[in-house]
Amino acid sequence: MVSVDRIMIPWGSGPSFPNVLQFALSLARHFDAALFVLRVSPPFPSFARVAMGAFEGVQQRLRAQERKRVQDAISEGARLGIPVEELTRIGAPTERVIVETARELEVDVLVIPSGRPGWIERHLLADPAQFVVRYAPCCVFLVRTEDKGTPFRILNP
Repeated sequence: MVSVDRIMIPWGSGPSFPNVLQFALSLARHFDAALFVLRVSPPFPSFARVAMGAFEGVQQRLRAQERKRVQDAISEGARLGIPVEELTRIGAPTERVIVETARELEVDVLVIPSGRPGWIERHLLADPAQFVVRYAPCCVFLVRTEDKGTPFRILNP
């Protein structure tokens, strides 16, 4: 039998995050696993802090909004009896930090949004989801990002 004790999702502020969270909570409840919500912040260079002092206030407001959404996710997990832990890492690129954190925590499953890159992204830019799938030390579940009905059809409560 497959054993899943630790599930991790990268925090996202985009429209796909609710689908990813819903899938991860369902998976965690099914396997009685702990859920880690990882937020990766890019390093902010010290020279930019001085030059963009006014921008720091905007960043703080955005972080407060993100923190509220993470707290809502933690509350939802608690309501379902799932231990949810928030993690914050600073680094870049984001996909490398996700893989390193999964390795560090010995995560069993990563749940991430599937990027639907266009032609330019496929041919000229790296897709973060591809990097995570290729280098993750564990299984990776890709959750559809578009709203085409139910994002998954397994693990009904």
